[in-house]
Amino acid sequence: MRLFLSVTASIALLVVAGCRTPTVNSDPTLCPQTGEFANHGCARFAAILTTPLGTPAPGVMLRGMLLDTASAGTPSGLNSDRSDAAGRVGLQLTWYTLPPKNDTIRLRLVAIRIPPSSNESPQVRDSLDVAVLFTQVGDRPPLDTARWQLRR
Repeated sequence: MRLFLSVTASIALLVVAGCRTPTVNSDPTLCPQTGEFANHGCARFAAILTTPLGTPAPGVMLRGMLLDTASAGTPSGLNSDRSDAAGRVGLQLTWYTLPPKNDTIRLRLVAIRIPPSSNESPQVRDSLDVAVLFTQVGDRPPLDTARWQLRR
């Protein structure tokens, strides 16, 4: 009886281990499959933001607006986190609709300073038109880092 329970427990353990979902994208540089339906791919953009005087611009977020809405669909992730103390910030767009017809997506990026106090309003600092490369899930999108000296 003890042998039967041991064999049954071993088989059950193998079945459970075999049913685990494997890690789809363990490499963070690859365009991730997010587990959502119809996730087709992504694009990435990175910038090092500086003030008009050339010093790092921390606390600035990027908001992207698609210039090719007919061909690009509507991605998620059009808002970035705030730039760090060195002015570094990144933006990753994920497409849940049909992928674009071409592989280059044109964006207008707006740099917005988010004040530390909630009593102050966000301030638009500058805008920049860029082209980002759409990449299929599992592929490595290019990550070119642009140096962007803000006008305000």
